[in-house]
Amino acid sequence: MAATAAVIMAAMAASSEVTARAATLLVMCGAKTEASRVALVRNRGADRVVVETMAAHGGHLVVALAGCSALRNLLTAASNRVPLVRAGAGRAVVAAMAAHAGAAKVARSGCVTLMWMAEEISNCVPLVRDARAGAAVVAVMAAHAGDVGVAGAGLRALWNLSAAGDNQVPLVRDAGAARAVVAAMTAHAGDAEVARAGSRALWNLAVPVDNHIPLVQDASAGRALVAAMAAHAGEVDVARSGCAALMLMAVEPTNGVPLVRDAGAGRAVVAAMAAHGGDVEVARGGSRALWNLSVTGDNCVPLMLAGAARAVVAAMAAHRGDAVVAVAGNRVFRNLAGAATNRVALVRDVGAGRAVVAAMAAHTDDVLVVCTGCTALMWMAEEPTNCVPLVRDTSAGVIVVAAMAAHAGNVEVAHAGSHALWNLSAPADNHVPLVRDAGAAHAVVAAMAAHGDNASVARAGCNMLWNLSEAADNRVPLARDAEAGRAVVAAMAAHASDNRDVARAGCGALRNLAVAADNRVPLVRDAGAGRAVVAALAAHTDNVEVARAGCTALVWMAEELANCVPLERDAGAGFAVVAVMAVHGGDAGVAVAGSRALWNLSAAADNQVPLVRDAGAGHAVVAAMAAHGENVEVARAGCSALRNMVAAADNRVPLVRDAGAGAAVLAALMAHGHADLEVAVAGCGALCGMLDDAGNKPALSAAGAAVVVEACLAAHSADDRMSVLASDALARLSE
Repeated sequence: MAATAAVIMAAMAASSEVTARAATLLVMCGAKTEASRVALVRNRGADRVVVETMAAHGGHLVVALAGCSALRNLLTAASNRVPLVRAGAGRAVVAAMAAHAGAAKVARSGCVTLMWMAEEISNCVPLVRDARAGAAVVAVMAAHAGDVGVAGAGLRALWNLSAAGDNQVPLVRDAGAARAVVAAMTAHAGDAEVARAGSRALWNLAVPVDNHIPLVQDASAGRALVAAMAAHAGEVDVARSGCAALMLMAVEPTNGVPLVRDAGAGRAVVAAMAAHGGDVEVARGGSRALWNLSVTGDNCVPLMLAGAARAVVAAMAAHRGDAVVAVAGNRVFRNLAGAATNRVALVRDVGAGRAVVAAMAAHTDDVLVVCTGCTALMWMAEEPTNCVPLVRDTSAGVIVVAAMAAHAGNVEVAHAGSHALWNLSAPADNHVPLVRDAGAAHAVVAAMAAHGDNASVARAGCNMLWNLSEAADNRVPLARDAEAGRAVVAAMAAHASDNRDVARAGCGALRNLAVAADNRVPLVRDAGAGRAVVAALAAHTDNVEVARAGCTALVWMAEELANCVPLERDAGAGFAVVAVMAVHGGDAGVAVAGSRALWNLSAAADNQVPLVRDAGAGHAVVAAMAAHGENVEVARAGCSALRNMVAAADNRVPLVRDAGAGAAVLAALMAHGHADLEVAVAGCGALCGMLDDAGNKPALSAAGAAVVVEACLAAHSADDRMSVLASDALARLSE
């Protein structure tokens, strides 16, 4: 004020008119109270007087300075701000700044005056759109780039002007505000006020998506922020604004790598979080910045090396009650765990698993926290060696189950939780604890029931139940107590026809459940497991994995004799098995599983004729034995299946004459009978059954059956079964 008065007094002799006008303006500068400032505008028309004086005489330096000073004083009263801008005060200041572009004092005073006008948010758009205040501020900052006062005042003006959303794009696109801010921060890097105002202006300017690329890739705003955060590491306001601005700029995917690789944004954010660990705003902004930066896959390893995970763990511990930090932290871990090389370190070295579990425990009722937490755990558990520590040491299974129970109606939680449990259930050491201690089976079955129309939940649920049922101790509780069989069958009914993963996993789960003898009848009779498997095989006949899993499931269901007729008669199991064996004739796994399924199904006498006559089981088994003659398991299962089938008199001639069963058995005996007792017993038993019909004897004799049987008997003469069967076969052949 004294400097302004001195300038005016020195010019008084030059023009009495100008002097009078300036003196009038200086009177307004003398108002010291809120009430007096308001009275000047409301009762004495000070707004009109200032604007008119500056319009008429603003070309005089003394009037320009006095006008800005008067306006600045009047603007400190909040209720004056709108009337003054409406009266044209913004235009008047902009005009004065243009008229005296080379005067640093006018530049400083004008920028400060515009800053005060823009303290009222409703003034900001008119100031930028109508008065061109943004362009004026940028112009004087360029003209006086070395003046720290102009830089500070200009940045504060742009900070306020950019608070209005409608100004943010025009300020960057049309006025060049981003470049101006970066230039000022670079030129006055050691000034804390410049860093503070510049960072805050960039935070505002980074809000609209349209500004993200220009800010980072054109104006180098990321570098400017990182430099300010490093130079003023102890300034919490700079840390807050810097983290928030980087968070927004990193929303644009193409900014991610330049910000981390070129600007050093990751290290800057980590340093800010460490320096201001107790500040929740820094924790929020920093965690969210790291979340966005880590969305870009190429950044995940560099961010891990920069200490991003440790910074987030510390923030989540320090601000455990803050849901924003929890959500952002979970998302950072999810992204970092997307890089396989980060996963072990996240769990073993950094403690990310514990941090996520603690956050979920503290915010069980917050759906976003638990959903992002489940997703983070799922990605950490993509690394098999993490799964046991996560379940055993952090109680990840228990917390996921709790989250699924608390938000049972939320499909996103069901999806994330089921997938997390699927991954966690991969290691054998987790199978029993997850069922017995965490209640994982009940949780997933409930999710599958509540969200039966969701294929992803069905897929994860079936896969998890497949994993859990690998443990013998789990099989009966899963089927009996958790009703896992019904859940899998329902999921397969809803999705197996169009989702191969559900079909495969469902068959795998039912296979494991059926290994437990106590489960077999309820699975087939009550849950409809046989029909579900047959439907999956029919829908995905061309998929070898479904074929293997489905046939193996039927093998175990048909281990219970009481199931065999319902499986064949009601579910069409024989037809389904024969169909996939035909499609996948070259696959040994299908050949083994299919032959074993037909072996078990044919144990029921009522199935033997339909399997051969209607389903073509004899031809299927013979074809598998021919295609995989070197495979002892195929030989064993094939001979056993044919032995069962020839127990029916009506099958004996067709099997030998039409299907070539005699030749297939003899080939298996020659290939494996001398070394494998079970092949020898099954093969000789099959020959005995064929020879029960005299019509088969000529063909078998001509094929050298007696020589083959004698060789097998010689190899296994100590086995009573072999002695009886071989002797019987040889006796019939010699008759």
